[in-house]
Amino acid sequence: MDHEFLLVAACALAGTAASTLAWKASTEWIAAWSPGSRTSSWAALATLAGFGAAVGALAGWRHGGDMPALAPLAACGPVLLFLLATDFRVRRIPSAGAALLAIAGLAVAPLAGSDAWREQIGGSFLGLAAAGMLWAAGRIFGRRSEVAFGGGDVLLAAGIGASVGFSRTFAVLLAGATCAAISAMAAIARGEQGPLPWGAFLCAAAVIALAW
Repeated sequence: MDHEFLLVAACALAGTAASTLAWKASTEWIAAWSPGSRTSSWAALATLAGFGAAVGALAGWRHGGDMPALAPLAACGPVLLFLLATDFRVRRIPSAGAALLAIAGLAVAPLAGSDAWREQIGGSFLGLAAAGMLWAAGRIFGRRSEVAFGGGDVLLAAGIGASVGFSRTFAVLLAGATCAAISAMAAIARGEQGPLPWGAFLCAAAVIALAW
């Protein structure tokens, strides 16, 4: 029991560290993309760190010391946290970050077996197709300035598919989109306006799926 507790605690600490580093990388990217932007918030940082700790603890509890099972989270989790923080703060998904997520997902695929490549590549195409349809629908039926689901979100969905695999891609995208929709309805009820950070919710769902 003590060994299991220490393992969970270590994973939680690793999640906290990854979240903090992701926030720092996000801050640096935002500063380079939009000099003078002020998007820092101790409350938001603490929330991200708490989320990372919870995800790390979940992964440690679920997988123990099974390194192949933890590898996808270790490889893709930090990138997802970076994209989550960035989209939440400035409503933008860095294309390079989405591409890096896909590369990380494919890089660790061999650890899951010889057929994992098909699973990850299939997930990438499924994510691209599903998000692409949402993007196209928004451009057709909505005014462009009001469409929150952008091209970066489409690339992100492809990267998420490559990280979680074909069998979990649809469920992850559906869970993230559902949470985003609930958040949007809550914002409307409060009288708030502005683009919705779809990518942040998709990233959160993907991180939880990798931990589970």
